[in-house]
Amino acid sequence: VYRRRTADLKEPAPISEELLSRIAYFSGGRARDFTKLVREVAERAWSYDAPEATATLVDEVIADARKDCERGLHAGHARVLREVMADPLRLPEDPLHARLIEWARLLPFDNDTPWFFPHPLLWDRFLRDAGSTA
Repeated sequence: VYRRRTADLKEPAPISEELLSRIAYFSGGRARDFTKLVREVAERAWSYDAPEATATLVDEVIADARKDCERGLHAGHARVLREVMADPLRLPEDPLHARLIEWARLLPFDNDTPWFFPHPLLWDRFLRDAGSTA
């Protein structure tokens, strides 16, 4: 998507392949999230009058996206996300899982067998702070 949209630029693309890969990783494979992150990086680079994105700028955008992704989650959501992380092939019986899927905080994946996992923006918090709540 990004390469196609920037193909007509005569100069090197304003976001390096390395930073683009980082943005793609944190988009969770969702084109909408990827586009939103790229747009936010471009807007910030423009406001900073930067000719290209920097790692610091991308990290700022990802940190803000993480805060947005975590907004509204409570201890029950955190518990469900951790249960899914422990067994990605089985959704908990807790009805909160449906809300997390609806909000794209719990994402479906299909590699022969369907499985679920939290959005990558949430991984750091739930893997790092396995004993705490959101």
